[in-house]
Amino acid sequence: KILHPYLQPSDRILLPGCGDAPLSSDMCEDAYSQIVCVDCASSAVERTRAALAKRGHSGAADACCAEDVRSLSFCSGYFDVVLDKGCFDALPAAHS
Repeated sequence: KILHPYLQPSDRILLPGCGDAPLSSDMCEDAYSQIVCVDCASSAVERTRAALAKRGHSGAADACCAEDVRSLSFCSGYFDVVLDKGCFDALPAAHS
């Protein structure tokens, strides 16, 4: 939810190094439908695809790919947002 003020549902979002974390599924649940998950580990990509498909997000599952983020097959400027989840993993949890 911390990202909601900064993102639009229509944004094309790249999740580099997605691993098999539930972030992509959670974002799809929050109506972000143009998500591309990329990881160099094909096994992580397959797990992410399966998790997305299981939650009914087949379009996002189809957009997952095993690629090297240093040489993506997408055109420059294609994405509106690049979201590095690893950065958020390093942040301390907010106190309520």
